[in-house]
Amino acid sequence: RKSVENNCVISLSFGTFSFSLFSQQKRKKSTNVAKQIQKYRIERKLTQEQLSEMLAKNIKYIGHIEWCERQISTRILIKLLDILQVQPAEFYKFDTLYDWKNM
Repeated sequence: RKSVENNCVISLSFGTFSFSLFSQQKRKKSTNVAKQIQKYRIERKLTQEQLSEMLAKNIKYIGHIEWCERQISTRILIKLLDILQVQPAEFYKFDTLYDWKNM
């Protein structure tokens, strides 16, 4: 069973009992990374499918990242920043883009 809270997934599975819950801080970081990916993708006029294909991933991969249904690895994030032509320092300017109090 999955429930969505603040655009990020809390996963529950009772088959072999697994439980995954993002901490508040981790959820904020995941949400900000997702928003940044979406912002730069839209600025570059790319669809989620196009960007997923450029990363050699399933066509729904970026959609899952943008909805925080999946976490992105460092390796893929570096490749993504290269494709989007965004410097890491620019990408991680969360505090100037989002109001942390309302997250």
